[in-house]
Amino acid sequence: MFGTWINQADILKVDQNERSEAPPAWAESTLRELTPFVLNRYPRRQRLESLLAQTNGLEADQVLVTNGSDEAIQYLFQSLAVNQRIILPLPTFGIYQDQIRRWPVDAVVIPPLAGLRLNMDATIDSIKQRDLVIIVRPNNPTGEMVGDNQMNRLWRVCHERGARLLLDEAYTDFCGTSWIDRVTKGSPLMVLRTFSKAYGLAGMRVGYAAADALWLNQLRGRCMPYNVSTPALMLAERGLEADAQRDVANYTKSVRANRMALCRLLDDLKIPYVPSEANFVMIQLGLERAQFFRSAMAHQNVAVRMFDRPELVGWVRVSIPLNIERLLHAVKMALSPQLVCLDVDGCLVDVRTSFEQAIVEAVRRLGGGEVTREEIVAKRRLGGYNDDWVLTHALLIDRGCSVPMALVRKTCDAIYWGTGDCLGTAANETPLLEQETREYLCSRATLSLVTGRSRRELGPAIELLGLEPLIPAATIDSVSNGKPDPEGILMMMQKTNCQRAWMVGDNVDDIAAAVAAGAIPIGVGSDLGDALMAAGAIYVLDDINKIRSIL
Repeated sequence: MFGTWINQADILKVDQNERSEAPPAWAESTLRELTPFVLNRYPRRQRLESLLAQTNGLEADQVLVTNGSDEAIQYLFQSLAVNQRIILPLPTFGIYQDQIRRWPVDAVVIPPLAGLRLNMDATIDSIKQRDLVIIVRPNNPTGEMVGDNQMNRLWRVCHERGARLLLDEAYTDFCGTSWIDRVTKGSPLMVLRTFSKAYGLAGMRVGYAAADALWLNQLRGRCMPYNVSTPALMLAERGLEADAQRDVANYTKSVRANRMALCRLLDDLKIPYVPSEANFVMIQLGLERAQFFRSAMAHQNVAVRMFDRPELVGWVRVSIPLNIERLLHAVKMALSPQLVCLDVDGCLVDVRTSFEQAIVEAVRRLGGGEVTREEIVAKRRLGGYNDDWVLTHALLIDRGCSVPMALVRKTCDAIYWGTGDCLGTAANETPLLEQETREYLCSRATLSLVTGRSRRELGPAIELLGLEPLIPAATIDSVSNGKPDPEGILMMMQKTNCQRAWMVGDNVDDIAAAVAAGAIPIGVGSDLGDALMAAGAIYVLDDINKIRSIL
C-alpha cells in the first residue's frame, strides 16, 4: 500500500514532490550522530531562526520557523479579520482552497486560463484596498513560473492599493529565483519556504515564514512554543552548512536536467503539459486516459498524482526523481506501447452464437443436458479455460459424463465448422472491432493476435476483421503452452522485436499471461470485469473500441 511508513524501496514514489529515492547523505549522517539529549529536552527554534535570518539578510524577528510551511499558512488564516478579502488565482496549492472554505473570509477565486495558466491580469485587476493576494511561485500543482514583468506589476499594484502579498516559494530551489530579499521593515510581503523539497526533509516538517516583524508577530503569537522537534531543527541547521548546500545545488541541477528529459519525451509523444520550473510536471491526458495512466504506472510500481478538484480533472502530476530512466520507461509503457497483443474471441469477435453455441450443443449431444451462458461465464472466471473445447469437457465432467477429450473435440469441431451442406456456428460470427478502431490501432502500434484459436480457426476471423493476412499471431497450435502461460505474448514480442507490450483480452487467462510476460494487462467486456481486475488487469474497457480513449 502506498504512503505507509514501511520501507517501500521498490516503489518509485513520484506523487508528492518529495526527494523520492532517499534522504541526502548529510541528513542521514546527522541523524546517526544525534545524542540522546535531543530526546529529553524541549526544542528551541530561535537558533535556526537566527541562522535563516543571517542566510537571507534579515533580522531574527523577521523569521518564524514552523512545522512545515502548512503551519504558517494555518496561523496566517487564523490571524485574518472576518470577511478579509483574499485574491486566490487557480490552480493553487490545495491547502489554500481548504483554508478559504474553513475560515470566514471573502475569497475572490480567479479561474485559470487555458492550459492551467494563472490569470495574472484578472488577479491584478481584482486587487482592492487591504486585500491579501496569494501566489505560489513556481506554482503548485503546475510548476508555472509567473514572469518577472507580471510579478513586478503585481508588487506595484499591491503597494499602490495597500494590499498584502503572500508568496509561497516552496519550490524556489528548483528555479533559483526568490523574492525573500524584498522582505523589509514595513513590507507588505510574506515569503514561505520549506526544507521538505530540495533538502529532502519532508518527514521532518520544517518550514519558515519571512515577513515584516509586526506582521509576523501576528502568527508568532498563535504558534505553539515547541512546534518543531529538536531532531528536525538540527537537520535544518545542518542543511545550511556548505557541504549540504552543495548537495542541494547538485540535486536541483539533476532534477532540472531530468525534468527536461521528461518534457522531451512528452513532446515526442505529443502529450500536452505545463512548462515547469519546479520538481514536477503537470500532464494533460483527459479523464479516462489519466485514470488508465495512473493504473499503468502503479502496475510498474510507480506512484503518480491525480486530482479531484474540478479545474484539475484529467491532469496527472509527476514528480521528477533522480532515477529518470525508470520513470521514462514506465511513461512509455503506459502511453506509447510498441506492441498491442489482442485476444480474438470475445474481444475482437462476438462468439456468443459461434463458439459458445457450439459448447452448448456439444454438451447436449454428449449427454450432459442443457448449459446456460452463466455456467460458461462461471467457468471462465476460474481461469484455465482459454480453449473452449477444454471448457466443454469440464462441463461434461461436472455433469458426471465421462467422455474422452478426443470425442469432445471432434463433436465441437463438427458443430463449429459444420458438416456437408449444414453450416456450422462459425458462420454466425460478427466483428466487435470497428474499422476506425482497427485503423487507429495500426497507426499507434504494431498489432499481433494471441489467441486460443487454432490457425485454421483464425483465418476466417482475420478476414472478418479486415486485418492483414500476415498479421503476427500466436495460435494454440503454434505454442507449447497456451494462456495463461505467457509463451504466446513473449513469442510475439520476440517476433516483432518489441519490448513495450500491452495485452488486451476478455479472459482471466489473457490477464494472467500478460502479467507473467511483463505486458500491461487490459481487460475488455462486462461479463468478467471484476474477475479480470482480480486477476491483475489494470483497466477494463466496456468494449475493444474504447481503447482509443486510453491509447
